[in-house]
Amino acid sequence: MKCFSAALTPEIHHIFEGSKTLEECFKVITFEAAAAKWLLRLIGWAMMYVGLYCMFSPFLTLITVLPWIGPPLAKFGGWLIWLLCGFVTLMVATLIVMVAYLFYHPVVTLVYAVFLAFIVVIFKAIVNFVNQGGISAKQA
Repeated sequence: MKCFSAALTPEIHHIFEGSKTLEECFKVITFEAAAAKWLLRLIGWAMMYVGLYCMFSPFLTLITVLPWIGPPLAKFGGWLIWLLCGFVTLMVATLIVMVAYLFYHPVVTLVYAVFLAFIVVIFKAIVNFVNQGGISAKQA
């Protein structure tokens, strides 16, 4: 844990060259903190996405082995797994943010809950579309 103590300190220990006002110093510090926060979030989301792909990728073998499920899903294969991982990553990340904001920002939690419901509805619509056969050659 000591390896991150220099990068993510809760105290303000900054030295600036030249003459700057207090507001300019706090703007720089606030920007650096926000950049570090979003960089770590993006890294976490990417790790979750890759981990979910590693977890769901054995289903590609299952799709090709099972004859009754293989032909309709063979054309989607890897794309379906990537899409599934993307939606699951979005849902889990939104759920984590909702739990984090629950006590301190309940209104923001409500906005994220609506966003999560929207993601679930889209995911359910895509699953229903795929289960009904998708776009056939006659419709295209």
